Amino acid sequence: DILELHHNKISRIQNNSFNSLFHLENLDLSFNYIKEIFKTSFFLLNLNNLNLSKKYILFIGEGIGRVF
Repeated sequence: DILELHHNKISRIQNNSFNSLFHLENLDLSFNYIKEIFKTSFFLLNLNNLNLSKKYILFIGEGIGRVF
């Protein structure tokens, strides 16, 4: 499944925000104003693609994994 949330005014990704989306494979959060992403923001997801381009991320929680 694909979820496109680009070009919104999202500023924070809460812990476990997408937990109930078990079949989510592609998540597009590009062109938002995300200031914080926490360790469990994407916990239990089987994402193949996570688009965080064109962000203004100020804080990425410890243990979030590799960020390219």
